[in-house]
Amino acid sequence: MSLVDWINKRLTAWIRRDAKPVLVGDEIILKNARLALKDATDIVAYEADIYVGGIICLLLSFPGGNLVNVNQEDACWNDLVAALDRLGLTQPQSPEWISQVLSGTQKAPVALRGR
Repeated sequence: MSLVDWINKRLTAWIRRDAKPVLVGDEIILKNARLALKDATDIVAYEADIYVGGIICLLLSFPGGNLVNVNQEDACWNDLVAALDRLGLTQPQSPEWISQVLSGTQKAPVALRGR
């Protein structure tokens, strides 16, 4: 790991030190708030540019103005993506939207759910 990578990782961890999302069943816990995935009003996938490349992120919005940002480096990433597919909360399913985000052909975020 280069010095730049190490600094970037430490800085990102410091910025998000209080806000690491955790998935328990079909709920995201963030700062003592329990948010049911089925209640998500909007889900958007996008690629965030970091110093060493890109990373896939999901932004989930919930009633009451709660926003949860989850990325591939979060421990709950794989479980969250699997839960969204299992519950049918995203259209298209994860293999397709991940391909869309990674392909770079669509420069804008990919809307996966909206009410």
